[in-house]
Amino acid sequence: HAKSIPPWNTQTHPAAPPASPVQGRERIPVLFDESLNFDPSGSPPPLGILRLPSGTEVLMALAGRSSVPANLYQRPVAHTLGGASGHLYLVRDAVPVSILERTNGHWLFLRRSAAGAQRDAALFVDTNGTTRILEAPHGGSPADFAVTTTAIPRYRVRYTWQNSWTVEGTTGSVTDGVLESVTPAGFW
Repeated sequence: HAKSIPPWNTQTHPAAPPASPVQGRERIPVLFDESLNFDPSGSPPPLGILRLPSGTEVLMALAGRSSVPANLYQRPVAHTLGGASGHLYLVRDAVPVSILERTNGHWLFLRRSAAGAQRDAALFVDTNGTTRILEAPHGGSPADFAVTTTAIPRYRVRYTWQNSWTVEGTTGSVTDGVLESVTPAGFW
């Protein structure tokens, strides 16, 4: 006698367990882009792009490269800052240059720090959804990072055509290190 199997839509399955915080920390998308262009008169440099949990992207020019170096963006580490907990995303030998605001998010541009005055940049993404831009002397430990005191200009950009963007104007500057405050999604 064959066992009766209920139709698929009536079967019951245990609920899937929620994603663990460890799994959430392991997702750090790093992209390579050779076509993103902010200068219609010149060819764009290739960019190494780190996508943060909020969707904000951190861009670093990679002149002369054909891929993202393995050590450009380091794995996030658990961190606390001013009583808030979250993760620190380190970028060695880099300083923040500008923030571009687009209709669906932000781009933070970094550049290599000047020879003889090397610095490291980091982004601290806390569990409340605030992302802060931090800096430290080159080669420092996560404990050495502090909120940047450098004013970082903000620009509004508009998509024009074929992966090209036009800067429409300035919207001020970030002076308190806060890149964004968004509603947290998933495990940060």
